[in-house]
Amino acid sequence: HTGKDLIVNHISIEVTDISRVPEILTASGVPFRQNVSVPKGKMESGPGTNSSNSSAKIVRQYFLRDPDGYYVEICDCDVLTKYTLGDIHDVVGYDQGVSNNLAETAMFVNLTERLAHRAARAQRELAQLCREMRHRPVPEIVDRLGCRKAAAKVDEDKLKTLIRRRGVYGDICQNETEASLREILMLTGNHVPAAMKVMQVRGWESAVMAPPAFFEAGADKVTPEAFLMPKYSIAFV
Repeated sequence: HTGKDLIVNHISIEVTDISRVPEILTASGVPFRQNVSVPKGKMESGPGTNSSNSSAKIVRQYFLRDPDGYYVEICDCDVLTKYTLGDIHDVVGYDQGVSNNLAETAMFVNLTERLAHRAARAQRELAQLCREMRHRPVPEIVDRLGCRKAAAKVDEDKLKTLIRRRGVYGDICQNETEASLREILMLTGNHVPAAMKVMQVRGWESAVMAPPAFFEAGADKVTPEAFLMPKYSIAFV
């Protein structure tokens, strides 16, 4: 890995006193970076993550390399489990192991296969649409999708949410500018699912990938450069 960002394979180690980690690493002379892109849970409206390394809204994560160059993450990620499920010991039926109930396992396998078939069919339909409309302007894509009537003005709250998503690595909104998000949202009648479909068509062949910012040694903010990643070959699908 080039070391230019924190989009890396890694081993994660959870600790109980995350506040002591920077001090210990610094005292030991171990270089590290603090990731600031993962929220603890549902967040109120605002700039999102990536803006501060001291926010109470983020999961605290520190990345370092072992002697062989492999990345190790030290974090307090248990807050995510507690956010989604509550305390593990209080959740009836929660088990981090493998289920021994064959009937239950068979039911989940069957459900997974059905969902996979539906997803494959939807992907084929989307591929066909993209072959037809991939280089067309937004108004033509909206018309082809049969979206609801265009809105007289954009819903500013929905627009702010989409703009905030541009800070999420790999999110489809990273393909768009604030101006194009405004146009898409307005032409789709402020209907976000339809707006997302338009963005899927526009971003079918490649995706803008903007890695999240991190703090070198927990102090100096670094914003990695975005890059273009090819996705699908229209001739192949």
